[in-house]
Amino acid sequence: MRTVKTIIKETKETQEIRSLVEVYEELAAARMQKIRGGILASRDFFTGLSGLSADVGADLSLAGLGESGQVAVFVSAETGLYGDIIDKIFVSFMDFVKKNKVDIVVIGKLGASLLKSLSPATTFKYFDISDNETDSTQLAVIMAELINYNKIFIFHGKFKNIVTQETWTTPISGQVLNKMQAQMLPREKFLYLYEPTEAAVAEVFTKEIAAAVFDQTLKESQLAKFASRLMYLDTAIEKIDEKITGYKLEKAKAQKRAMGKKQAVAFSGIISRKI
Repeated sequence: MRTVKTIIKETKETQEIRSLVEVYEELAAARMQKIRGGILASRDFFTGLSGLSADVGADLSLAGLGESGQVAVFVSAETGLYGDIIDKIFVSFMDFVKKNKVDIVVIGKLGASLLKSLSPATTFKYFDISDNETDSTQLAVIMAELINYNKIFIFHGKFKNIVTQETWTTPISGQVLNKMQAQMLPREKFLYLYEPTEAAVAEVFTKEIAAAVFDQTLKESQLAKFASRLMYLDTAIEKIDEKITGYKLEKAKAQKRAMGKKQAVAFSGIISRKI
């Protein structure tokens, strides 16, 4: 049985861990609120962009994103403490990969680690990206790779509410802009005027939409991850509190045992003196 001194020491260490977890929880909450605000503020823009996409797509019947087939993108994380959201996305991602002929792109060290350990024969391209901010340079490098594909399927987490995060698949291709047709629509039916040419506008417009949707998807993923981390850390604090309560009960019992021993020793001394 442990002594009162040992229990006090372990209680103090556990309380220090609790304080550290609280700091991480506060940071996760602040980060989640910041990202959430940005996403909500940009959703109006994406609603308008979708409407514009429909108009321009009707005019030009724009192509997909290239001629290199399909690619599946697993958006994971660089660090841990995100609960089980990354594992759930991985399961959904691998189920899709096994059923479809696609190239594979992994974003984040945790995703690369999962793929190497659970599917070592799978080949993939890997990119780092910060869990905290969407760096424009990193985004440009990844998009330079993805833009070559006709269809892009992005597997990521999506924020539903503070308690629930969902696994989600965001496609970028014909779902964003309509498929190319053999002939352009008659000039008199165009909603807009295109300069310098319809083809030039089509190419730029397609790439811009792809990059914008991808950037928004990464932010959605960040929001889901930090919300998941918040719940994970909150559960951890509850377990730590239970452990501290257990220490208090154990300490009380240890103190009672120590007091009983002292009384027994004192009583034994009294008896010895009388004898």
